[in-house]
Amino acid sequence: MLSNRVATGITVIFLTGTLAIAPVVTATGVPKSTAAESLAVPPLPFASHNDPSLCGIPRPMGEGTTGLLDGHYRGRLVEPTVYLYDSHLRNAVTGEAPSGTPVEVLYFQSNPTLDYYLVRVRTATGSFDAWVPAPFLRHITTP
Repeated sequence: MLSNRVATGITVIFLTGTLAIAPVVTATGVPKSTAAESLAVPPLPFASHNDPSLCGIPRPMGEGTTGLLDGHYRGRLVEPTVYLYDSHLRNAVTGEAPSGTPVEVLYFQSNPTLDYYLVRVRTATGSFDAWVPAPFLRHITTP
């Protein structure tokens, strides 16, 4: 007899009379700094910079400004895990957090093609600061 407890992360799926077993995929990721790792910088689904010398000077957002990381673009979830970067140049991935993670917004940088925000992400062991492309930050609220 089956109990109410799920013991494995396996889901049984019936497809046109065929029994298939597939792993359950859940968004259980946690925010983390990846500065010590060497992750490939993923392509963005929108235009990025072609001339870094034209980028603006970061401006403080003001204490207590918050927002939510959101991996949706044009109605599609393109980054379930939102990648965070060393700068607007995106030379390295320095952190990641699930879409929907609340963040503190520290700075805004206006650029000709793609704006960026410096955010502080809280983790179980502290926090880290990293840059996120503007389309992946929503619900910016100032106190």
